[in-house]
Order: sequence, then structure tokens, then C-alpha cells
Amino acid sequence: MKFGWLISSLLLSMMMYGQVDHWESIVHDTMPWHYMIPDNTTSADWTSPTFDESAWMSGKGGFGFGDNDDSTQVPPGTISVYHRLQFNVDNWNFIGKVVFNIDYDDAYVLYLNGFEIARNNITSSGPPAWDAPADGQHEAVIYQGGYPEQLVFEIAEISSYLLVGQNVLSVETHNVSVNSGDLTSRVFMQVGILNNNNYFLPTPNWFIPPMEFTQSNLPIVVINTYGVEIPDEPKID
Repeated sequence: MKFGWLISSLLLSMMMYGQVDHWESIVHDTMPWHYMIPDNTTSADWTSPTFDESAWMSGKGGFGFGDNDDSTQVPPGTISVYHRLQFNVDNWNFIGKVVFNIDYDDAYVLYLNGFEIARNNITSSGPPAWDAPADGQHEAVIYQGGYPEQLVFEIAEISSYLLVGQNVLSVETHNVSVNSGDLTSRVFMQVGILNNNNYFLPTPNWFIPPMEFTQSNLPIVVINTYGVEIPDEPKID
């Protein structure tokens, strides 16, 4: 009985720690990003905060072939696009959680200050080659009323990647083939603010904050696929 009470108390303490007051956006997809269509001469350190991006093009996200969810058009036949955005945070102490939303077609790798923090639909180890195809097709969803992929991090999970002052978010998006008729890359970064002050931008109207529990007598596991069915086979993330 005492052991069960201790476990419940620890769970409650963990859930109450760093409780978010409200959510704001640091990065919207339609902000001006620096971007390029890579080739075999592209520097391997393009995700680094110290990389000189001045020779890159600049354009609003999302990036793609120019349909309804793309603000900046890239040439048909593009197998991959790299884009970077610098943002400034002078103090991370009032932030409890960080959420990235990615809407993509067909694969992506996400970097924060040069460190990979997520990828999907491209499973090669290490940084993918610039001309590596996605593992398969993946359709963007925001334009059709769907909810984009959501990655939730406690601030402690990524604190070693964060910088006081200027930070850089880098994304590489890969197409399934040069013959594909679509390519999309739209990236958002939301933060959970621990106080009632406002620091950044409003969140998109479609944004769903990650669920937070304030009390429980039992361990709770929540699985949210944001509308994606869970079949027996094949397995999905």
C-alpha cells in the first residue's frame, strides 16, 4: 500500500511539474526561410548555427511544386530541398515544452542547432545523401483539413540542443522520386509558456496542444494518431 501511494505521488508530481499556462508560436511555415536545392557540392555543415547561408535563396514556406500548400515554388523533378530559419530566444526558463508540427511530402529530417531531433519516412543511418529518395509516399495533410505530424518534447529533453540568443531550425525534405508530381515542406515550432506573459506569436488556428494531466491515481498512457488509422499491418509510427 505504501509503495503504491509513493508511485501515485511521484506520478502526480511529475505531471504537475512545469505545467504549461498557454501556447505560442516561434516558427510559422510562412516566415522567410533561407533555402536551396542541394547537389553534390553542398556543404555537409549546412545545419550548423555558424553556417553562412547568405548565398542561399530566401522565400516563404511551405516549399513545393506550386500547388495550394506551397508559398515558394521549387523546380519539378526536385528530389530534395534544404531550408533554414534563424530565431531568437533570450531565456528558455519560462518554456516548459516544445512542439514541432511538420506537414510533408514525402520525407523529412529535422535539425535544431545542427543536431538531428527527428526524421520520418527516410531510414538511412546518418544524414541522408542529398539525392536520397524517401522510403515511400507520404501525403501532406493541412491543405485537405488534416492535422500535421506533431513532435512533443519536454524542455529537459532538448535543453542540450538549445542556445541562449540565436538558434537555427534546419529541415531537409526528400521526394519519393524525381518523377513525383508533388513535394511539400511546411514546418512549425510551438512552445508551452509556463507563465501568463506573451513573448512570441499566436499559434495556428488548427494547433492542438498536447494533452496534460494535472492529477491521477494511476499511470496513464495516451496514444493519439491525429486521425491516422492503426492497422494490424503494416506498422505505423
